[in-house]
Amino acid sequence: MSSPPFISVILPVYNGQEYLATALDSLCRQSEVSVLDVIAVDDGSTDHTLAILESYRDRLPLRVVAQARAGNWVAGVNKGLSLAVGEYVSILHQDDLWAPDRLATLLEWTCRMKGVDMFLNPSHYIDRQGRSLGLWSCPLPLHGRPLAPAEWFPSLLVQNFISMPAPVMRRETLLRLPRMDEAVVYTADWKLWLTLASTCSAVYIPSPITSFRIHAVSQTIQCIRNLADYRRQMEQVVADFLPALTGITPDHERWRRLALYSIEVNVALAARAQNGKKSLVPVLIQGLGLGLVDFRLYVKCSRIRERVLSRLRAGFVRNPLEKVIHG
Repeated sequence: MSSPPFISVILPVYNGQEYLATALDSLCRQSEVSVLDVIAVDDGSTDHTLAILESYRDRLPLRVVAQARAGNWVAGVNKGLSLAVGEYVSILHQDDLWAPDRLATLLEWTCRMKGVDMFLNPSHYIDRQGRSLGLWSCPLPLHGRPLAPAEWFPSLLVQNFISMPAPVMRRETLLRLPRMDEAVVYTADWKLWLTLASTCSAVYIPSPITSFRIHAVSQTIQCIRNLADYRRQMEQVVADFLPALTGITPDHERWRRLALYSIEVNVALAARAQNGKKSLVPVLIQGLGLGLVDFRLYVKCSRIRERVLSRLRAGFVRNPLEKVIHG
């Protein structure tokens, strides 16, 4: 009986002809593509997406699932997860990339750290042409040992600092968890990472072996126009995970304040993206009210400087809406 693939790569795709081939090429450049299990779930594309996928069948161990338009990338991920057979699972959006050495790096680290449920890494921000806009790092220790929930859950509740292509998760662990929440397209991945962080160990690999593309149209942030709904989704995530926070750290009230302040910043940035005249001064004053030590902790956990600078370098000054809050 043959062994299962090392990793299932789930690609939720929709009208991805501009970037999809580049994402697939990044998988083709890996050291041992035979250990991959690539599952593309197409959400009713009307462009050349399906033709592009078909053209890679002889280059990748690729399965293509075509379904009617649902308008929900999370549903595509859930479908892919139901079909995955790899020991590990990773999600790759059609506009993001793997570095050529990612698979080799993962093979090395998972062999060295058996029993770890999740592996993370920094990502490069890239623009439409694939040029680097800076580094998206995680506020986690770089010593390469397994991190207990108390070492990464509280800061993750402040802000989703994990880029979509970065996590690699043990499939058996995912099967014990609820499906990703298809009702919250803005925060579904954050909820999944937090569910894992509340009970599981993680290793932070210091190498930036994935890239996260910033551009004007993405599956994750198509509709951040309803600020009330966006606020509601983030507030619900914090409320849902407060019991876990209380059980993980005695300093839970401090982390709760930081998480709620982070929501105010994210909503203010989204409002600014919609209306360039919207002032950010009130939310800055509110942050200073946390005290200097806690405000600096917020800045560290939120990666706010990295997020904003990357958008400025990309030229999104008036309208940095795409992926800016979620990432």
